[in-house]
Amino acid sequence: MRADNRAMRLIRRLLLGVAMTGAVFLGPIAAAMHADAAGSVVVGTSAESWYRTAPTCTLPVGCVAGDPGTPSPYAGGTLHVAASLGTEQARTYLTLDLSMLPAGATATGGQLRLPVATGPQDGTLAADTATMRACPAPQPAVPADGTYATPPAPDCAAASVPAVYVPATGSTAAAFTVDLAPLVAAWRTAPSQGSLALLPSEGTAPAGTWHVAFSQRNRSGTGVAQIVAAIAYEERATEVPTPPPPTVAPPVATGFVPGPPLAGNPGTTAPVPTQPAPTAAPVAVAPQGAGAAAAVAVPVGFRYPGVFLLPLVLAGAATWVGRSLTRDLAADPVTPGATPRTA
Repeated sequence: MRADNRAMRLIRRLLLGVAMTGAVFLGPIAAAMHADAAGSVVVGTSAESWYRTAPTCTLPVGCVAGDPGTPSPYAGGTLHVAASLGTEQARTYLTLDLSMLPAGATATGGQLRLPVATGPQDGTLAADTATMRACPAPQPAVPADGTYATPPAPDCAAASVPAVYVPATGSTAAAFTVDLAPLVAAWRTAPSQGSLALLPSEGTAPAGTWHVAFSQRNRSGTGVAQIVAAIAYEERATEVPTPPPPTVAPPVATGFVPGPPLAGNPGTTAPVPTQPAPTAAPVAVAPQGAGAAAAVAVPVGFRYPGVFLLPLVLAGAATWVGRSLTRDLAADPVTPGATPRTA
């Protein structure tokens, strides 16, 4: 008997140890599965354009549209932002390719890098003195190579981020960087996601003259570097639905109610059987046509109400089995005349 008790205690300890080990190792895994994921991805541009300001804008008569057929004097495949004596001469529009983000991810920030094009015909002049800013654009950039058409007005009231000049180091060309966090916040309520305008800052000095050129995404050649953006994003974890709790059947009546006190024992009552529940009368179904022979009786009600006792019977059986497996055998009384078991 002592050996049986030791075996039962050992089994219980093993089961408890397995349960605790599973909670320790599986708990962090389950928590990680429900946590939000974050990351970053490098994207290029999906559309680019740049606009020129008509030369007559510097005259007292004001701006007059230039000849739209006048070709650009700069190398093909370039974009431009420029100012002359504090007056804007060119601006650039970009649309970042946010389709590279994972499905369901939301952009949270990042950095835009604009490498400066320094070819002999690119037009860059005094880039280190340039004062540029980036503002959200109301619509995606449309193909335009130095057109004199009126450019779409950017929403600089929503966000205006300065472009920071980074000098060249070794084989890395000089570039401008833009913090995308304010632009991303403005894009959430903007009609166009990922579109921005690069234009001279409002604080450009009246005597400031500079010109910055960038390479378009389809330009190739020695020393050519395209515009790229490192976009930070966040992914929301999918909520796992919790299954509903099991439905417990209501207790079933025993079929007996207290009766009158028994004769000679006022404190005891005799069980009185209750009347069985009335059975619903059959419902007669009328014939559906002249050729029908007779009505059909359809019984209404449940024929076997005793089936609802099965959960109680199963619960009682499970309780009895559990007590039989976990009881202390040393506490069992010894039957007279029986031979006691030895371990």
